[in-house]
Amino acid sequence: MSIDVTFIIGKQEFCLPLPPEALDVLDTIGHAGYEEPVDAVIGDVKHISRDRLINAIDCLLKLLEEESDVLPLIYYVKSEWIRGSGNYNIGAGIATGIKIQGDSYQVEGGVNRCQLTRQWCDDSGKLHNDESIDIRDRKIIVTDPDGSDGDLEIIKTKRPLLFVDELMKLREILANAEGVTSIKKSIT
Repeated sequence: MSIDVTFIIGKQEFCLPLPPEALDVLDTIGHAGYEEPVDAVIGDVKHISRDRLINAIDCLLKLLEEESDVLPLIYYVKSEWIRGSGNYNIGAGIATGIKIQGDSYQVEGGVNRCQLTRQWCDDSGKLHNDESIDIRDRKIIVTDPDGSDGDLEIIKTKRPLLFVDELMKLREILANAEGVTSIKKSIT
């Protein structure tokens, strides 16, 4: 499950997307004694002071930057789509149709997990999955050169990559919002 938190800052609107891995990290941070900054950013309060929100974001960014011991590991998978195109996908979800040694696989990243699963169809066309293989210790998975995906790079971090970038953008907008004292917030 993912959610979006929309902040209305004066006449400007900013949407903070929260994918599952960001929500898991925020939940972990909250349970580690940092409920106040987590609640300020994703709690169901409809109005929040600009200064409180800035302080909460600063606290979260500091925790995420220091890669505190309270944070879980997140496994992202990065690959080039289409091989040789220079276009890269990165994510902590599921990608399918990856060719490795002539077989089709799915890869799944996420919080404290990274798995590779061979997929195949029986004679009736029904899709089957073999048992998943834990690949958290791998850095590169070599894919077939005739497949559409480039080699898979496994990225292990404690920082939800895109979430940190979005928090920093929100922080900058708030810092430049002179004269704005109250922020409206909605969650979808």
